[in-house]
Amino acid sequence: MPRFGALGLLLCLLGACSPTSEEADADANVEEHLLELGGSDNSGKTWVDWSSGDAEAEMQPGPQGCCHVWVSMRSPALKPGKVKLSMEMFLVDSGVRVLRGELKLTSQFKAEPAPAHLFGVPGFIDCPCAVGGRLLRVQATATDANGTQVKGEGTFTPSVSAVTCTGAEAPGDTCIKCPAYDVGQANSIVPCDKQ
Repeated sequence: MPRFGALGLLLCLLGACSPTSEEADADANVEEHLLELGGSDNSGKTWVDWSSGDAEAEMQPGPQGCCHVWVSMRSPALKPGKVKLSMEMFLVDSGVRVLRGELKLTSQFKAEPAPAHLFGVPGFIDCPCAVGGRLLRVQATATDANGTQVKGEGTFTPSVSAVTCTGAEAPGDTCIKCPAYDVGQANSIVPCDKQ
C-alpha cells in the first residue's frame, strides 16, 4: 500500500473522515419511530393504545361534512409546546391513501402526563362506509420548536357504529364521490350510487 494511502486510512480511522458537527447535529434531530400513535375515546381527551394491531376506533360524524377518528400521539423525544404535524392514512390491504389525504397542522403538545403528548387529532375520512371494518395504517411526523423530528405509525380498524351506511356514501351526503379503494384503482373515483 502506498505511504499516503496508509496515512489516509489511518487518518480516517482516527476520525478525520467523521461527519462534521453540523451533520452530526442534523442526524441527531431525526429520530425514527419515536412517535407513538394511538387513538382516543369519543371525547378526544384520552389515550387508547393501538400497539396490539387489533384496535378499533369509532368513526364520528362531524361538522366537516362527514367523519373522523381521533388519533393521539406521544413521544419522549419532543419538547412540549408548539409542534408541527403531518399525518396520512392508508388502507393496509390495498395501500391506497384514504381521502382527505395528508393533514398538516401546528398544535400544542402537553407535558403532563409525560411523555409529551397530543390527544384527539381528527383523522378525517370522507367515505366511512368504504373503509369501515378494514385495517388502516396511520403515518405521522412531528417536529418541535427545537427542530427535533420524530416519525411513527399505528394501525386500527375503523367502525361505523356512529354512522349510517347506505352503500359506500358518506351519511347524509348523496353527492359525495368515494374511491373504490382497491389495488390498481388508486386514482379511481366513482359516484357512490355506482359502487
